[in-house]
Amino acid sequence: MTLLLIVRSTAERDLLEAFQYYESVVPGLGTAFVQRVDEAIAAISLVPAGFRKRHGGFVCWL
Repeated sequence: MTLLLIVRSTAERDLLEAFQYYESVVPGLGTAFVQRVDEAIAAISLVPAGFRKRHGGFVCWL
């Protein structure tokens, strides 16, 4: 079964804001944050059944 990954525009904006904030605190920290988000998405994509389902069946990393 193939699952569809949807990243909502509000989530993209939140990620951009977080990136900018972390970069302003410590240069390179925003990049590290985005890398961790990418790793989380990759982990969910590989084994979606290994994560809790919330909000109407959506898989959540948290």
